Amino acid sequence: MLVVAALAAWSIFFVIVAINGLSVQLLRDVPLLVAKEQLPSLSVIAAACNEAETIEKALYSLLSTEYPRVEFLIVNDRSSDETGAIIDRIAAIDNRIKPIHITTLPDGWLGKVHALHVASQQASGDFLLFTDADIHFAPNALTLALGYAEHHRLDHFVVLPETRKPSLSSAVQQWLVSIAIAGFTSLFLFSLRLYSLRKPQSEAFIGVGAFNLVRKSAFLKTPGFEWLKMEVIDDLGLGMMMKRSGARCDAVNGVGLVHLEWYATLGAVAQGFEKNFFAGFGQYSTPVMLWRITQIAAMVYSPYFAALWAWFVQGEMSLAYAILCVHFILPVIAAFILQKRLPFHPFFFGTLPVSFFLVIGMMLRSAWKTVRNGGILWRGTFYPLETLRREQRMKL
Repeated sequence: MLVVAALAAWSIFFVIVAINGLSVQLLRDVPLLVAKEQLPSLSVIAAACNEAETIEKALYSLLSTEYPRVEFLIVNDRSSDETGAIIDRIAAIDNRIKPIHITTLPDGWLGKVHALHVASQQASGDFLLFTDADIHFAPNALTLALGYAEHHRLDHFVVLPETRKPSLSSAVQQWLVSIAIAGFTSLFLFSLRLYSLRKPQSEAFIGVGAFNLVRKSAFLKTPGFEWLKMEVIDDLGLGMMMKRSGARCDAVNGVGLVHLEWYATLGAVAQGFEKNFFAGFGQYSTPVMLWRITQIAAMVYSPYFAALWAWFVQGEMSLAYAILCVHFILPVIAAFILQKRLPFHPFFFGTLPVSFFLVIGMMLRSAWKTVRNGGILWRGTFYPLETLRREQRMKL
């Protein structure tokens, strides 16, 4: 029964991962569903803070779009590097870009959320696309996405981005980051009920910072960014807010159309998720965080304990070997089922025990640093833990 329970937990995990992964279409396989001349007007909004190394290439990828009626509201959110100058330089050669420079942050707001709020109030499009300053778009990405959203009369539409390993890092760091990407991808596919996202009666929701598209008329029916002004996981918070307002929601896979290059090193990954893990998975509560980590560890590592029990207690080496083979083969099978939809080689799903070891370490680090510091430092501003707890909207 110990063996059966251990393998059942591991199997159920990958059944859910596969169901969620297969429930989202590949956008690149979807034909253009609305004629270009009938596409609605679009406002693309990106908030950048000290993004001088990434924003220029990202902006030029946006400007290469074939979308006919589009404006780009690019917010320089209190940057201390050349971000603002780069935005102004590119805006001078393409009048579709509308630069917005923010120099001060009002009390009670997270910087990014405030920047998106300011830009959304100036946007003129029928649809608003909230994206990040390091996202790259294929020329037909916006056309396909808006055609899909308009054809299906959606109010909130997410394109899950392709996450690529860092191209300029060492081979060792590329491997480590790829292993981490596999862990985050599988945890993401396990945590959210994508298979029921389209059902109006379902409470399932989704949101990603890379591609959060909302119909402006539907967005104006929500409490808006003022309701999310201290929500660290603002992208998921936007999805939750839209779904609760009665919005029609959907998500597709953006592999091949929308991508970002991940952090250059594993240490940078841990630092990048420092503010998110304790907020999202732990709800700013150490007991909740430890309970979630225990659940993940039990699910992932119970087959190892079952194998050790079979070998050392029962003396069944062949059974122990079989358990470990199943433990490795199941994620590889899931990866091959989903391989068209994954931005990495299916082999990396076979490294999930290592991936989750890294993920759990980052979760513990996030909780420890937030509690030790009494809050988080984000975009140059410190936010006290008690304030974050009181204003939190997203509780996964």
